[in-house]
Amino acid sequence: FAANKTSTQHRLKVLRILKRTIHKALSDLVVQVEEYGSLPLKTYLPQGDIDVTIITYPLPVPGFELYLLQRVKLQFEFLASIKPDYKIQDIQEIHAKIPLVKCSVMGISTDITVNQVGGVRTLCFLEQVNRLLPEHVYKRSIILAKIWGCYYSKVLGSMHGRLTTVALEILVLYTLNTFSETRKDPFKVVEKLIEHFAEFDWENKVVTCCGALSACRYSLCLGLGEAPEQTAAKAHSQLFLSPQLLNKYRSDLGQSEAALMPHSKFVNIADPFNSTNNLGRSVSFFEFQSIKRAFELSYEHLQSKGIKQMFKNLLGDTEHPEEFQESFLFVNLKTRKSRLYRALAILDP
Repeated sequence: FAANKTSTQHRLKVLRILKRTIHKALSDLVVQVEEYGSLPLKTYLPQGDIDVTIITYPLPVPGFELYLLQRVKLQFEFLASIKPDYKIQDIQEIHAKIPLVKCSVMGISTDITVNQVGGVRTLCFLEQVNRLLPEHVYKRSIILAKIWGCYYSKVLGSMHGRLTTVALEILVLYTLNTFSETRKDPFKVVEKLIEHFAEFDWENKVVTCCGALSACRYSLCLGLGEAPEQTAAKAHSQLFLSPQLLNKYRSDLGQSEAALMPHSKFVNIADPFNSTNNLGRSVSFFEFQSIKRAFELSYEHLQSKGIKQMFKNLLGDTEHPEEFQESFLFVNLKTRKSRLYRALAILDP
């Protein structure tokens, strides 16, 4: 399941095709094309897609992003006709809250957006957080949690009213940050995540990176202009990501624009870079009940058989977690860091 050399090379080849095609479509404009999400973070699963965003600032007129995406779509349709070996299929332009072009390139699903700097910002943040812990335990925990969320519990899938990948990544960060005993073993992280959230009061609490607060207390903090993470952290004494450090990352990377609605009534997970943005807003009422039940059933399985048995059919011999660690290849982002930060600077001059 974890990223390996062959799968990484294949995805990087697809990424090169994406970037080259987008630059060809917009050759008369000054743009950057940046990847974000699970590919550069190296936490993708076999069916994971590739996310790229076209960064251009400022947009001259409202709706200009749709014009850019239309040109990109036409270029991919042309490329599909002259390069059948690229296997470009299912090209579609989607007019959603965040418009995008979707297509499949060489068997990999891809999403192309415009000025989604929040995705690049989140990538930089999660990379920095991973460096705070030894042996890439945060990234390894994300992979294990995604395996559980995709193949075992089915709690992932925002297009179906379930959790987004980013929401799950913040739940993993919450678990590592507030339960210090989990910080050496990804299996312990996922075990504690399942145990804790199986009994969590989702409808009345808000999850932050530094702890959980009641929804009323969270709203009060926002109303008073206080950082909710500062209040949530008071219940925990061994945080490796403190509110002060989180504020430093916010200062370095820039805060997101305010959202319109702080909470939903089902799942409340605070965006680290925007306290009024709920990362759990994708969850529908019906799927919320399914997610709660999935956590409960997983916890029952843990109590009866343990975490290793839960993953036995998915990971094989999990008695040797070091093999899971060794199968995970990491890319040194030092060469990318300055480029990613420059991308952020374009949108936050």
